Amino acid sequence: MLLNHVNIRCNDADAMADFLERLGCVYRGERPAFKSYGHWLYDDSGNPVVHLTQKDHAAQQGSIDHVAFSLTDVDSFRSRLKEQGLSFAEKRNEVARVIQIKLMAPEQVQLEFQFPDR
Repeated sequence: MLLNHVNIRCNDADAMADFLERLGCVYRGERPAFKSYGHWLYDDSGNPVVHLTQKDHAAQQGSIDHVAFSLTDVDSFRSRLKEQGLSFAEKRNEVARVIQIKLMAPEQVQLEFQFPDR
């Protein structure tokens, strides 16, 4: 399993994107047409590793929305979750060409597992 990306909720997604781009390790790229405003920042390999989402209301600091991991065997993973009685949501992301399985972990941390959509 590999870390796929982190999603950060921001009070000012543009300022955060500007800041991270100035560091020189990521750049803005294509992002699906989500209802929320934000940016996807890509690494030198062309992978969208930091997702920024504009918060709906002002807060003092940002927060982690979810952490995503890359896996390869969606059928096996789906079966394991069902065997353990864990509820999850599944959907296809056409832009990223992946199947996403999302579930809530303890401490209300959302985990997202991405599988190649063949």
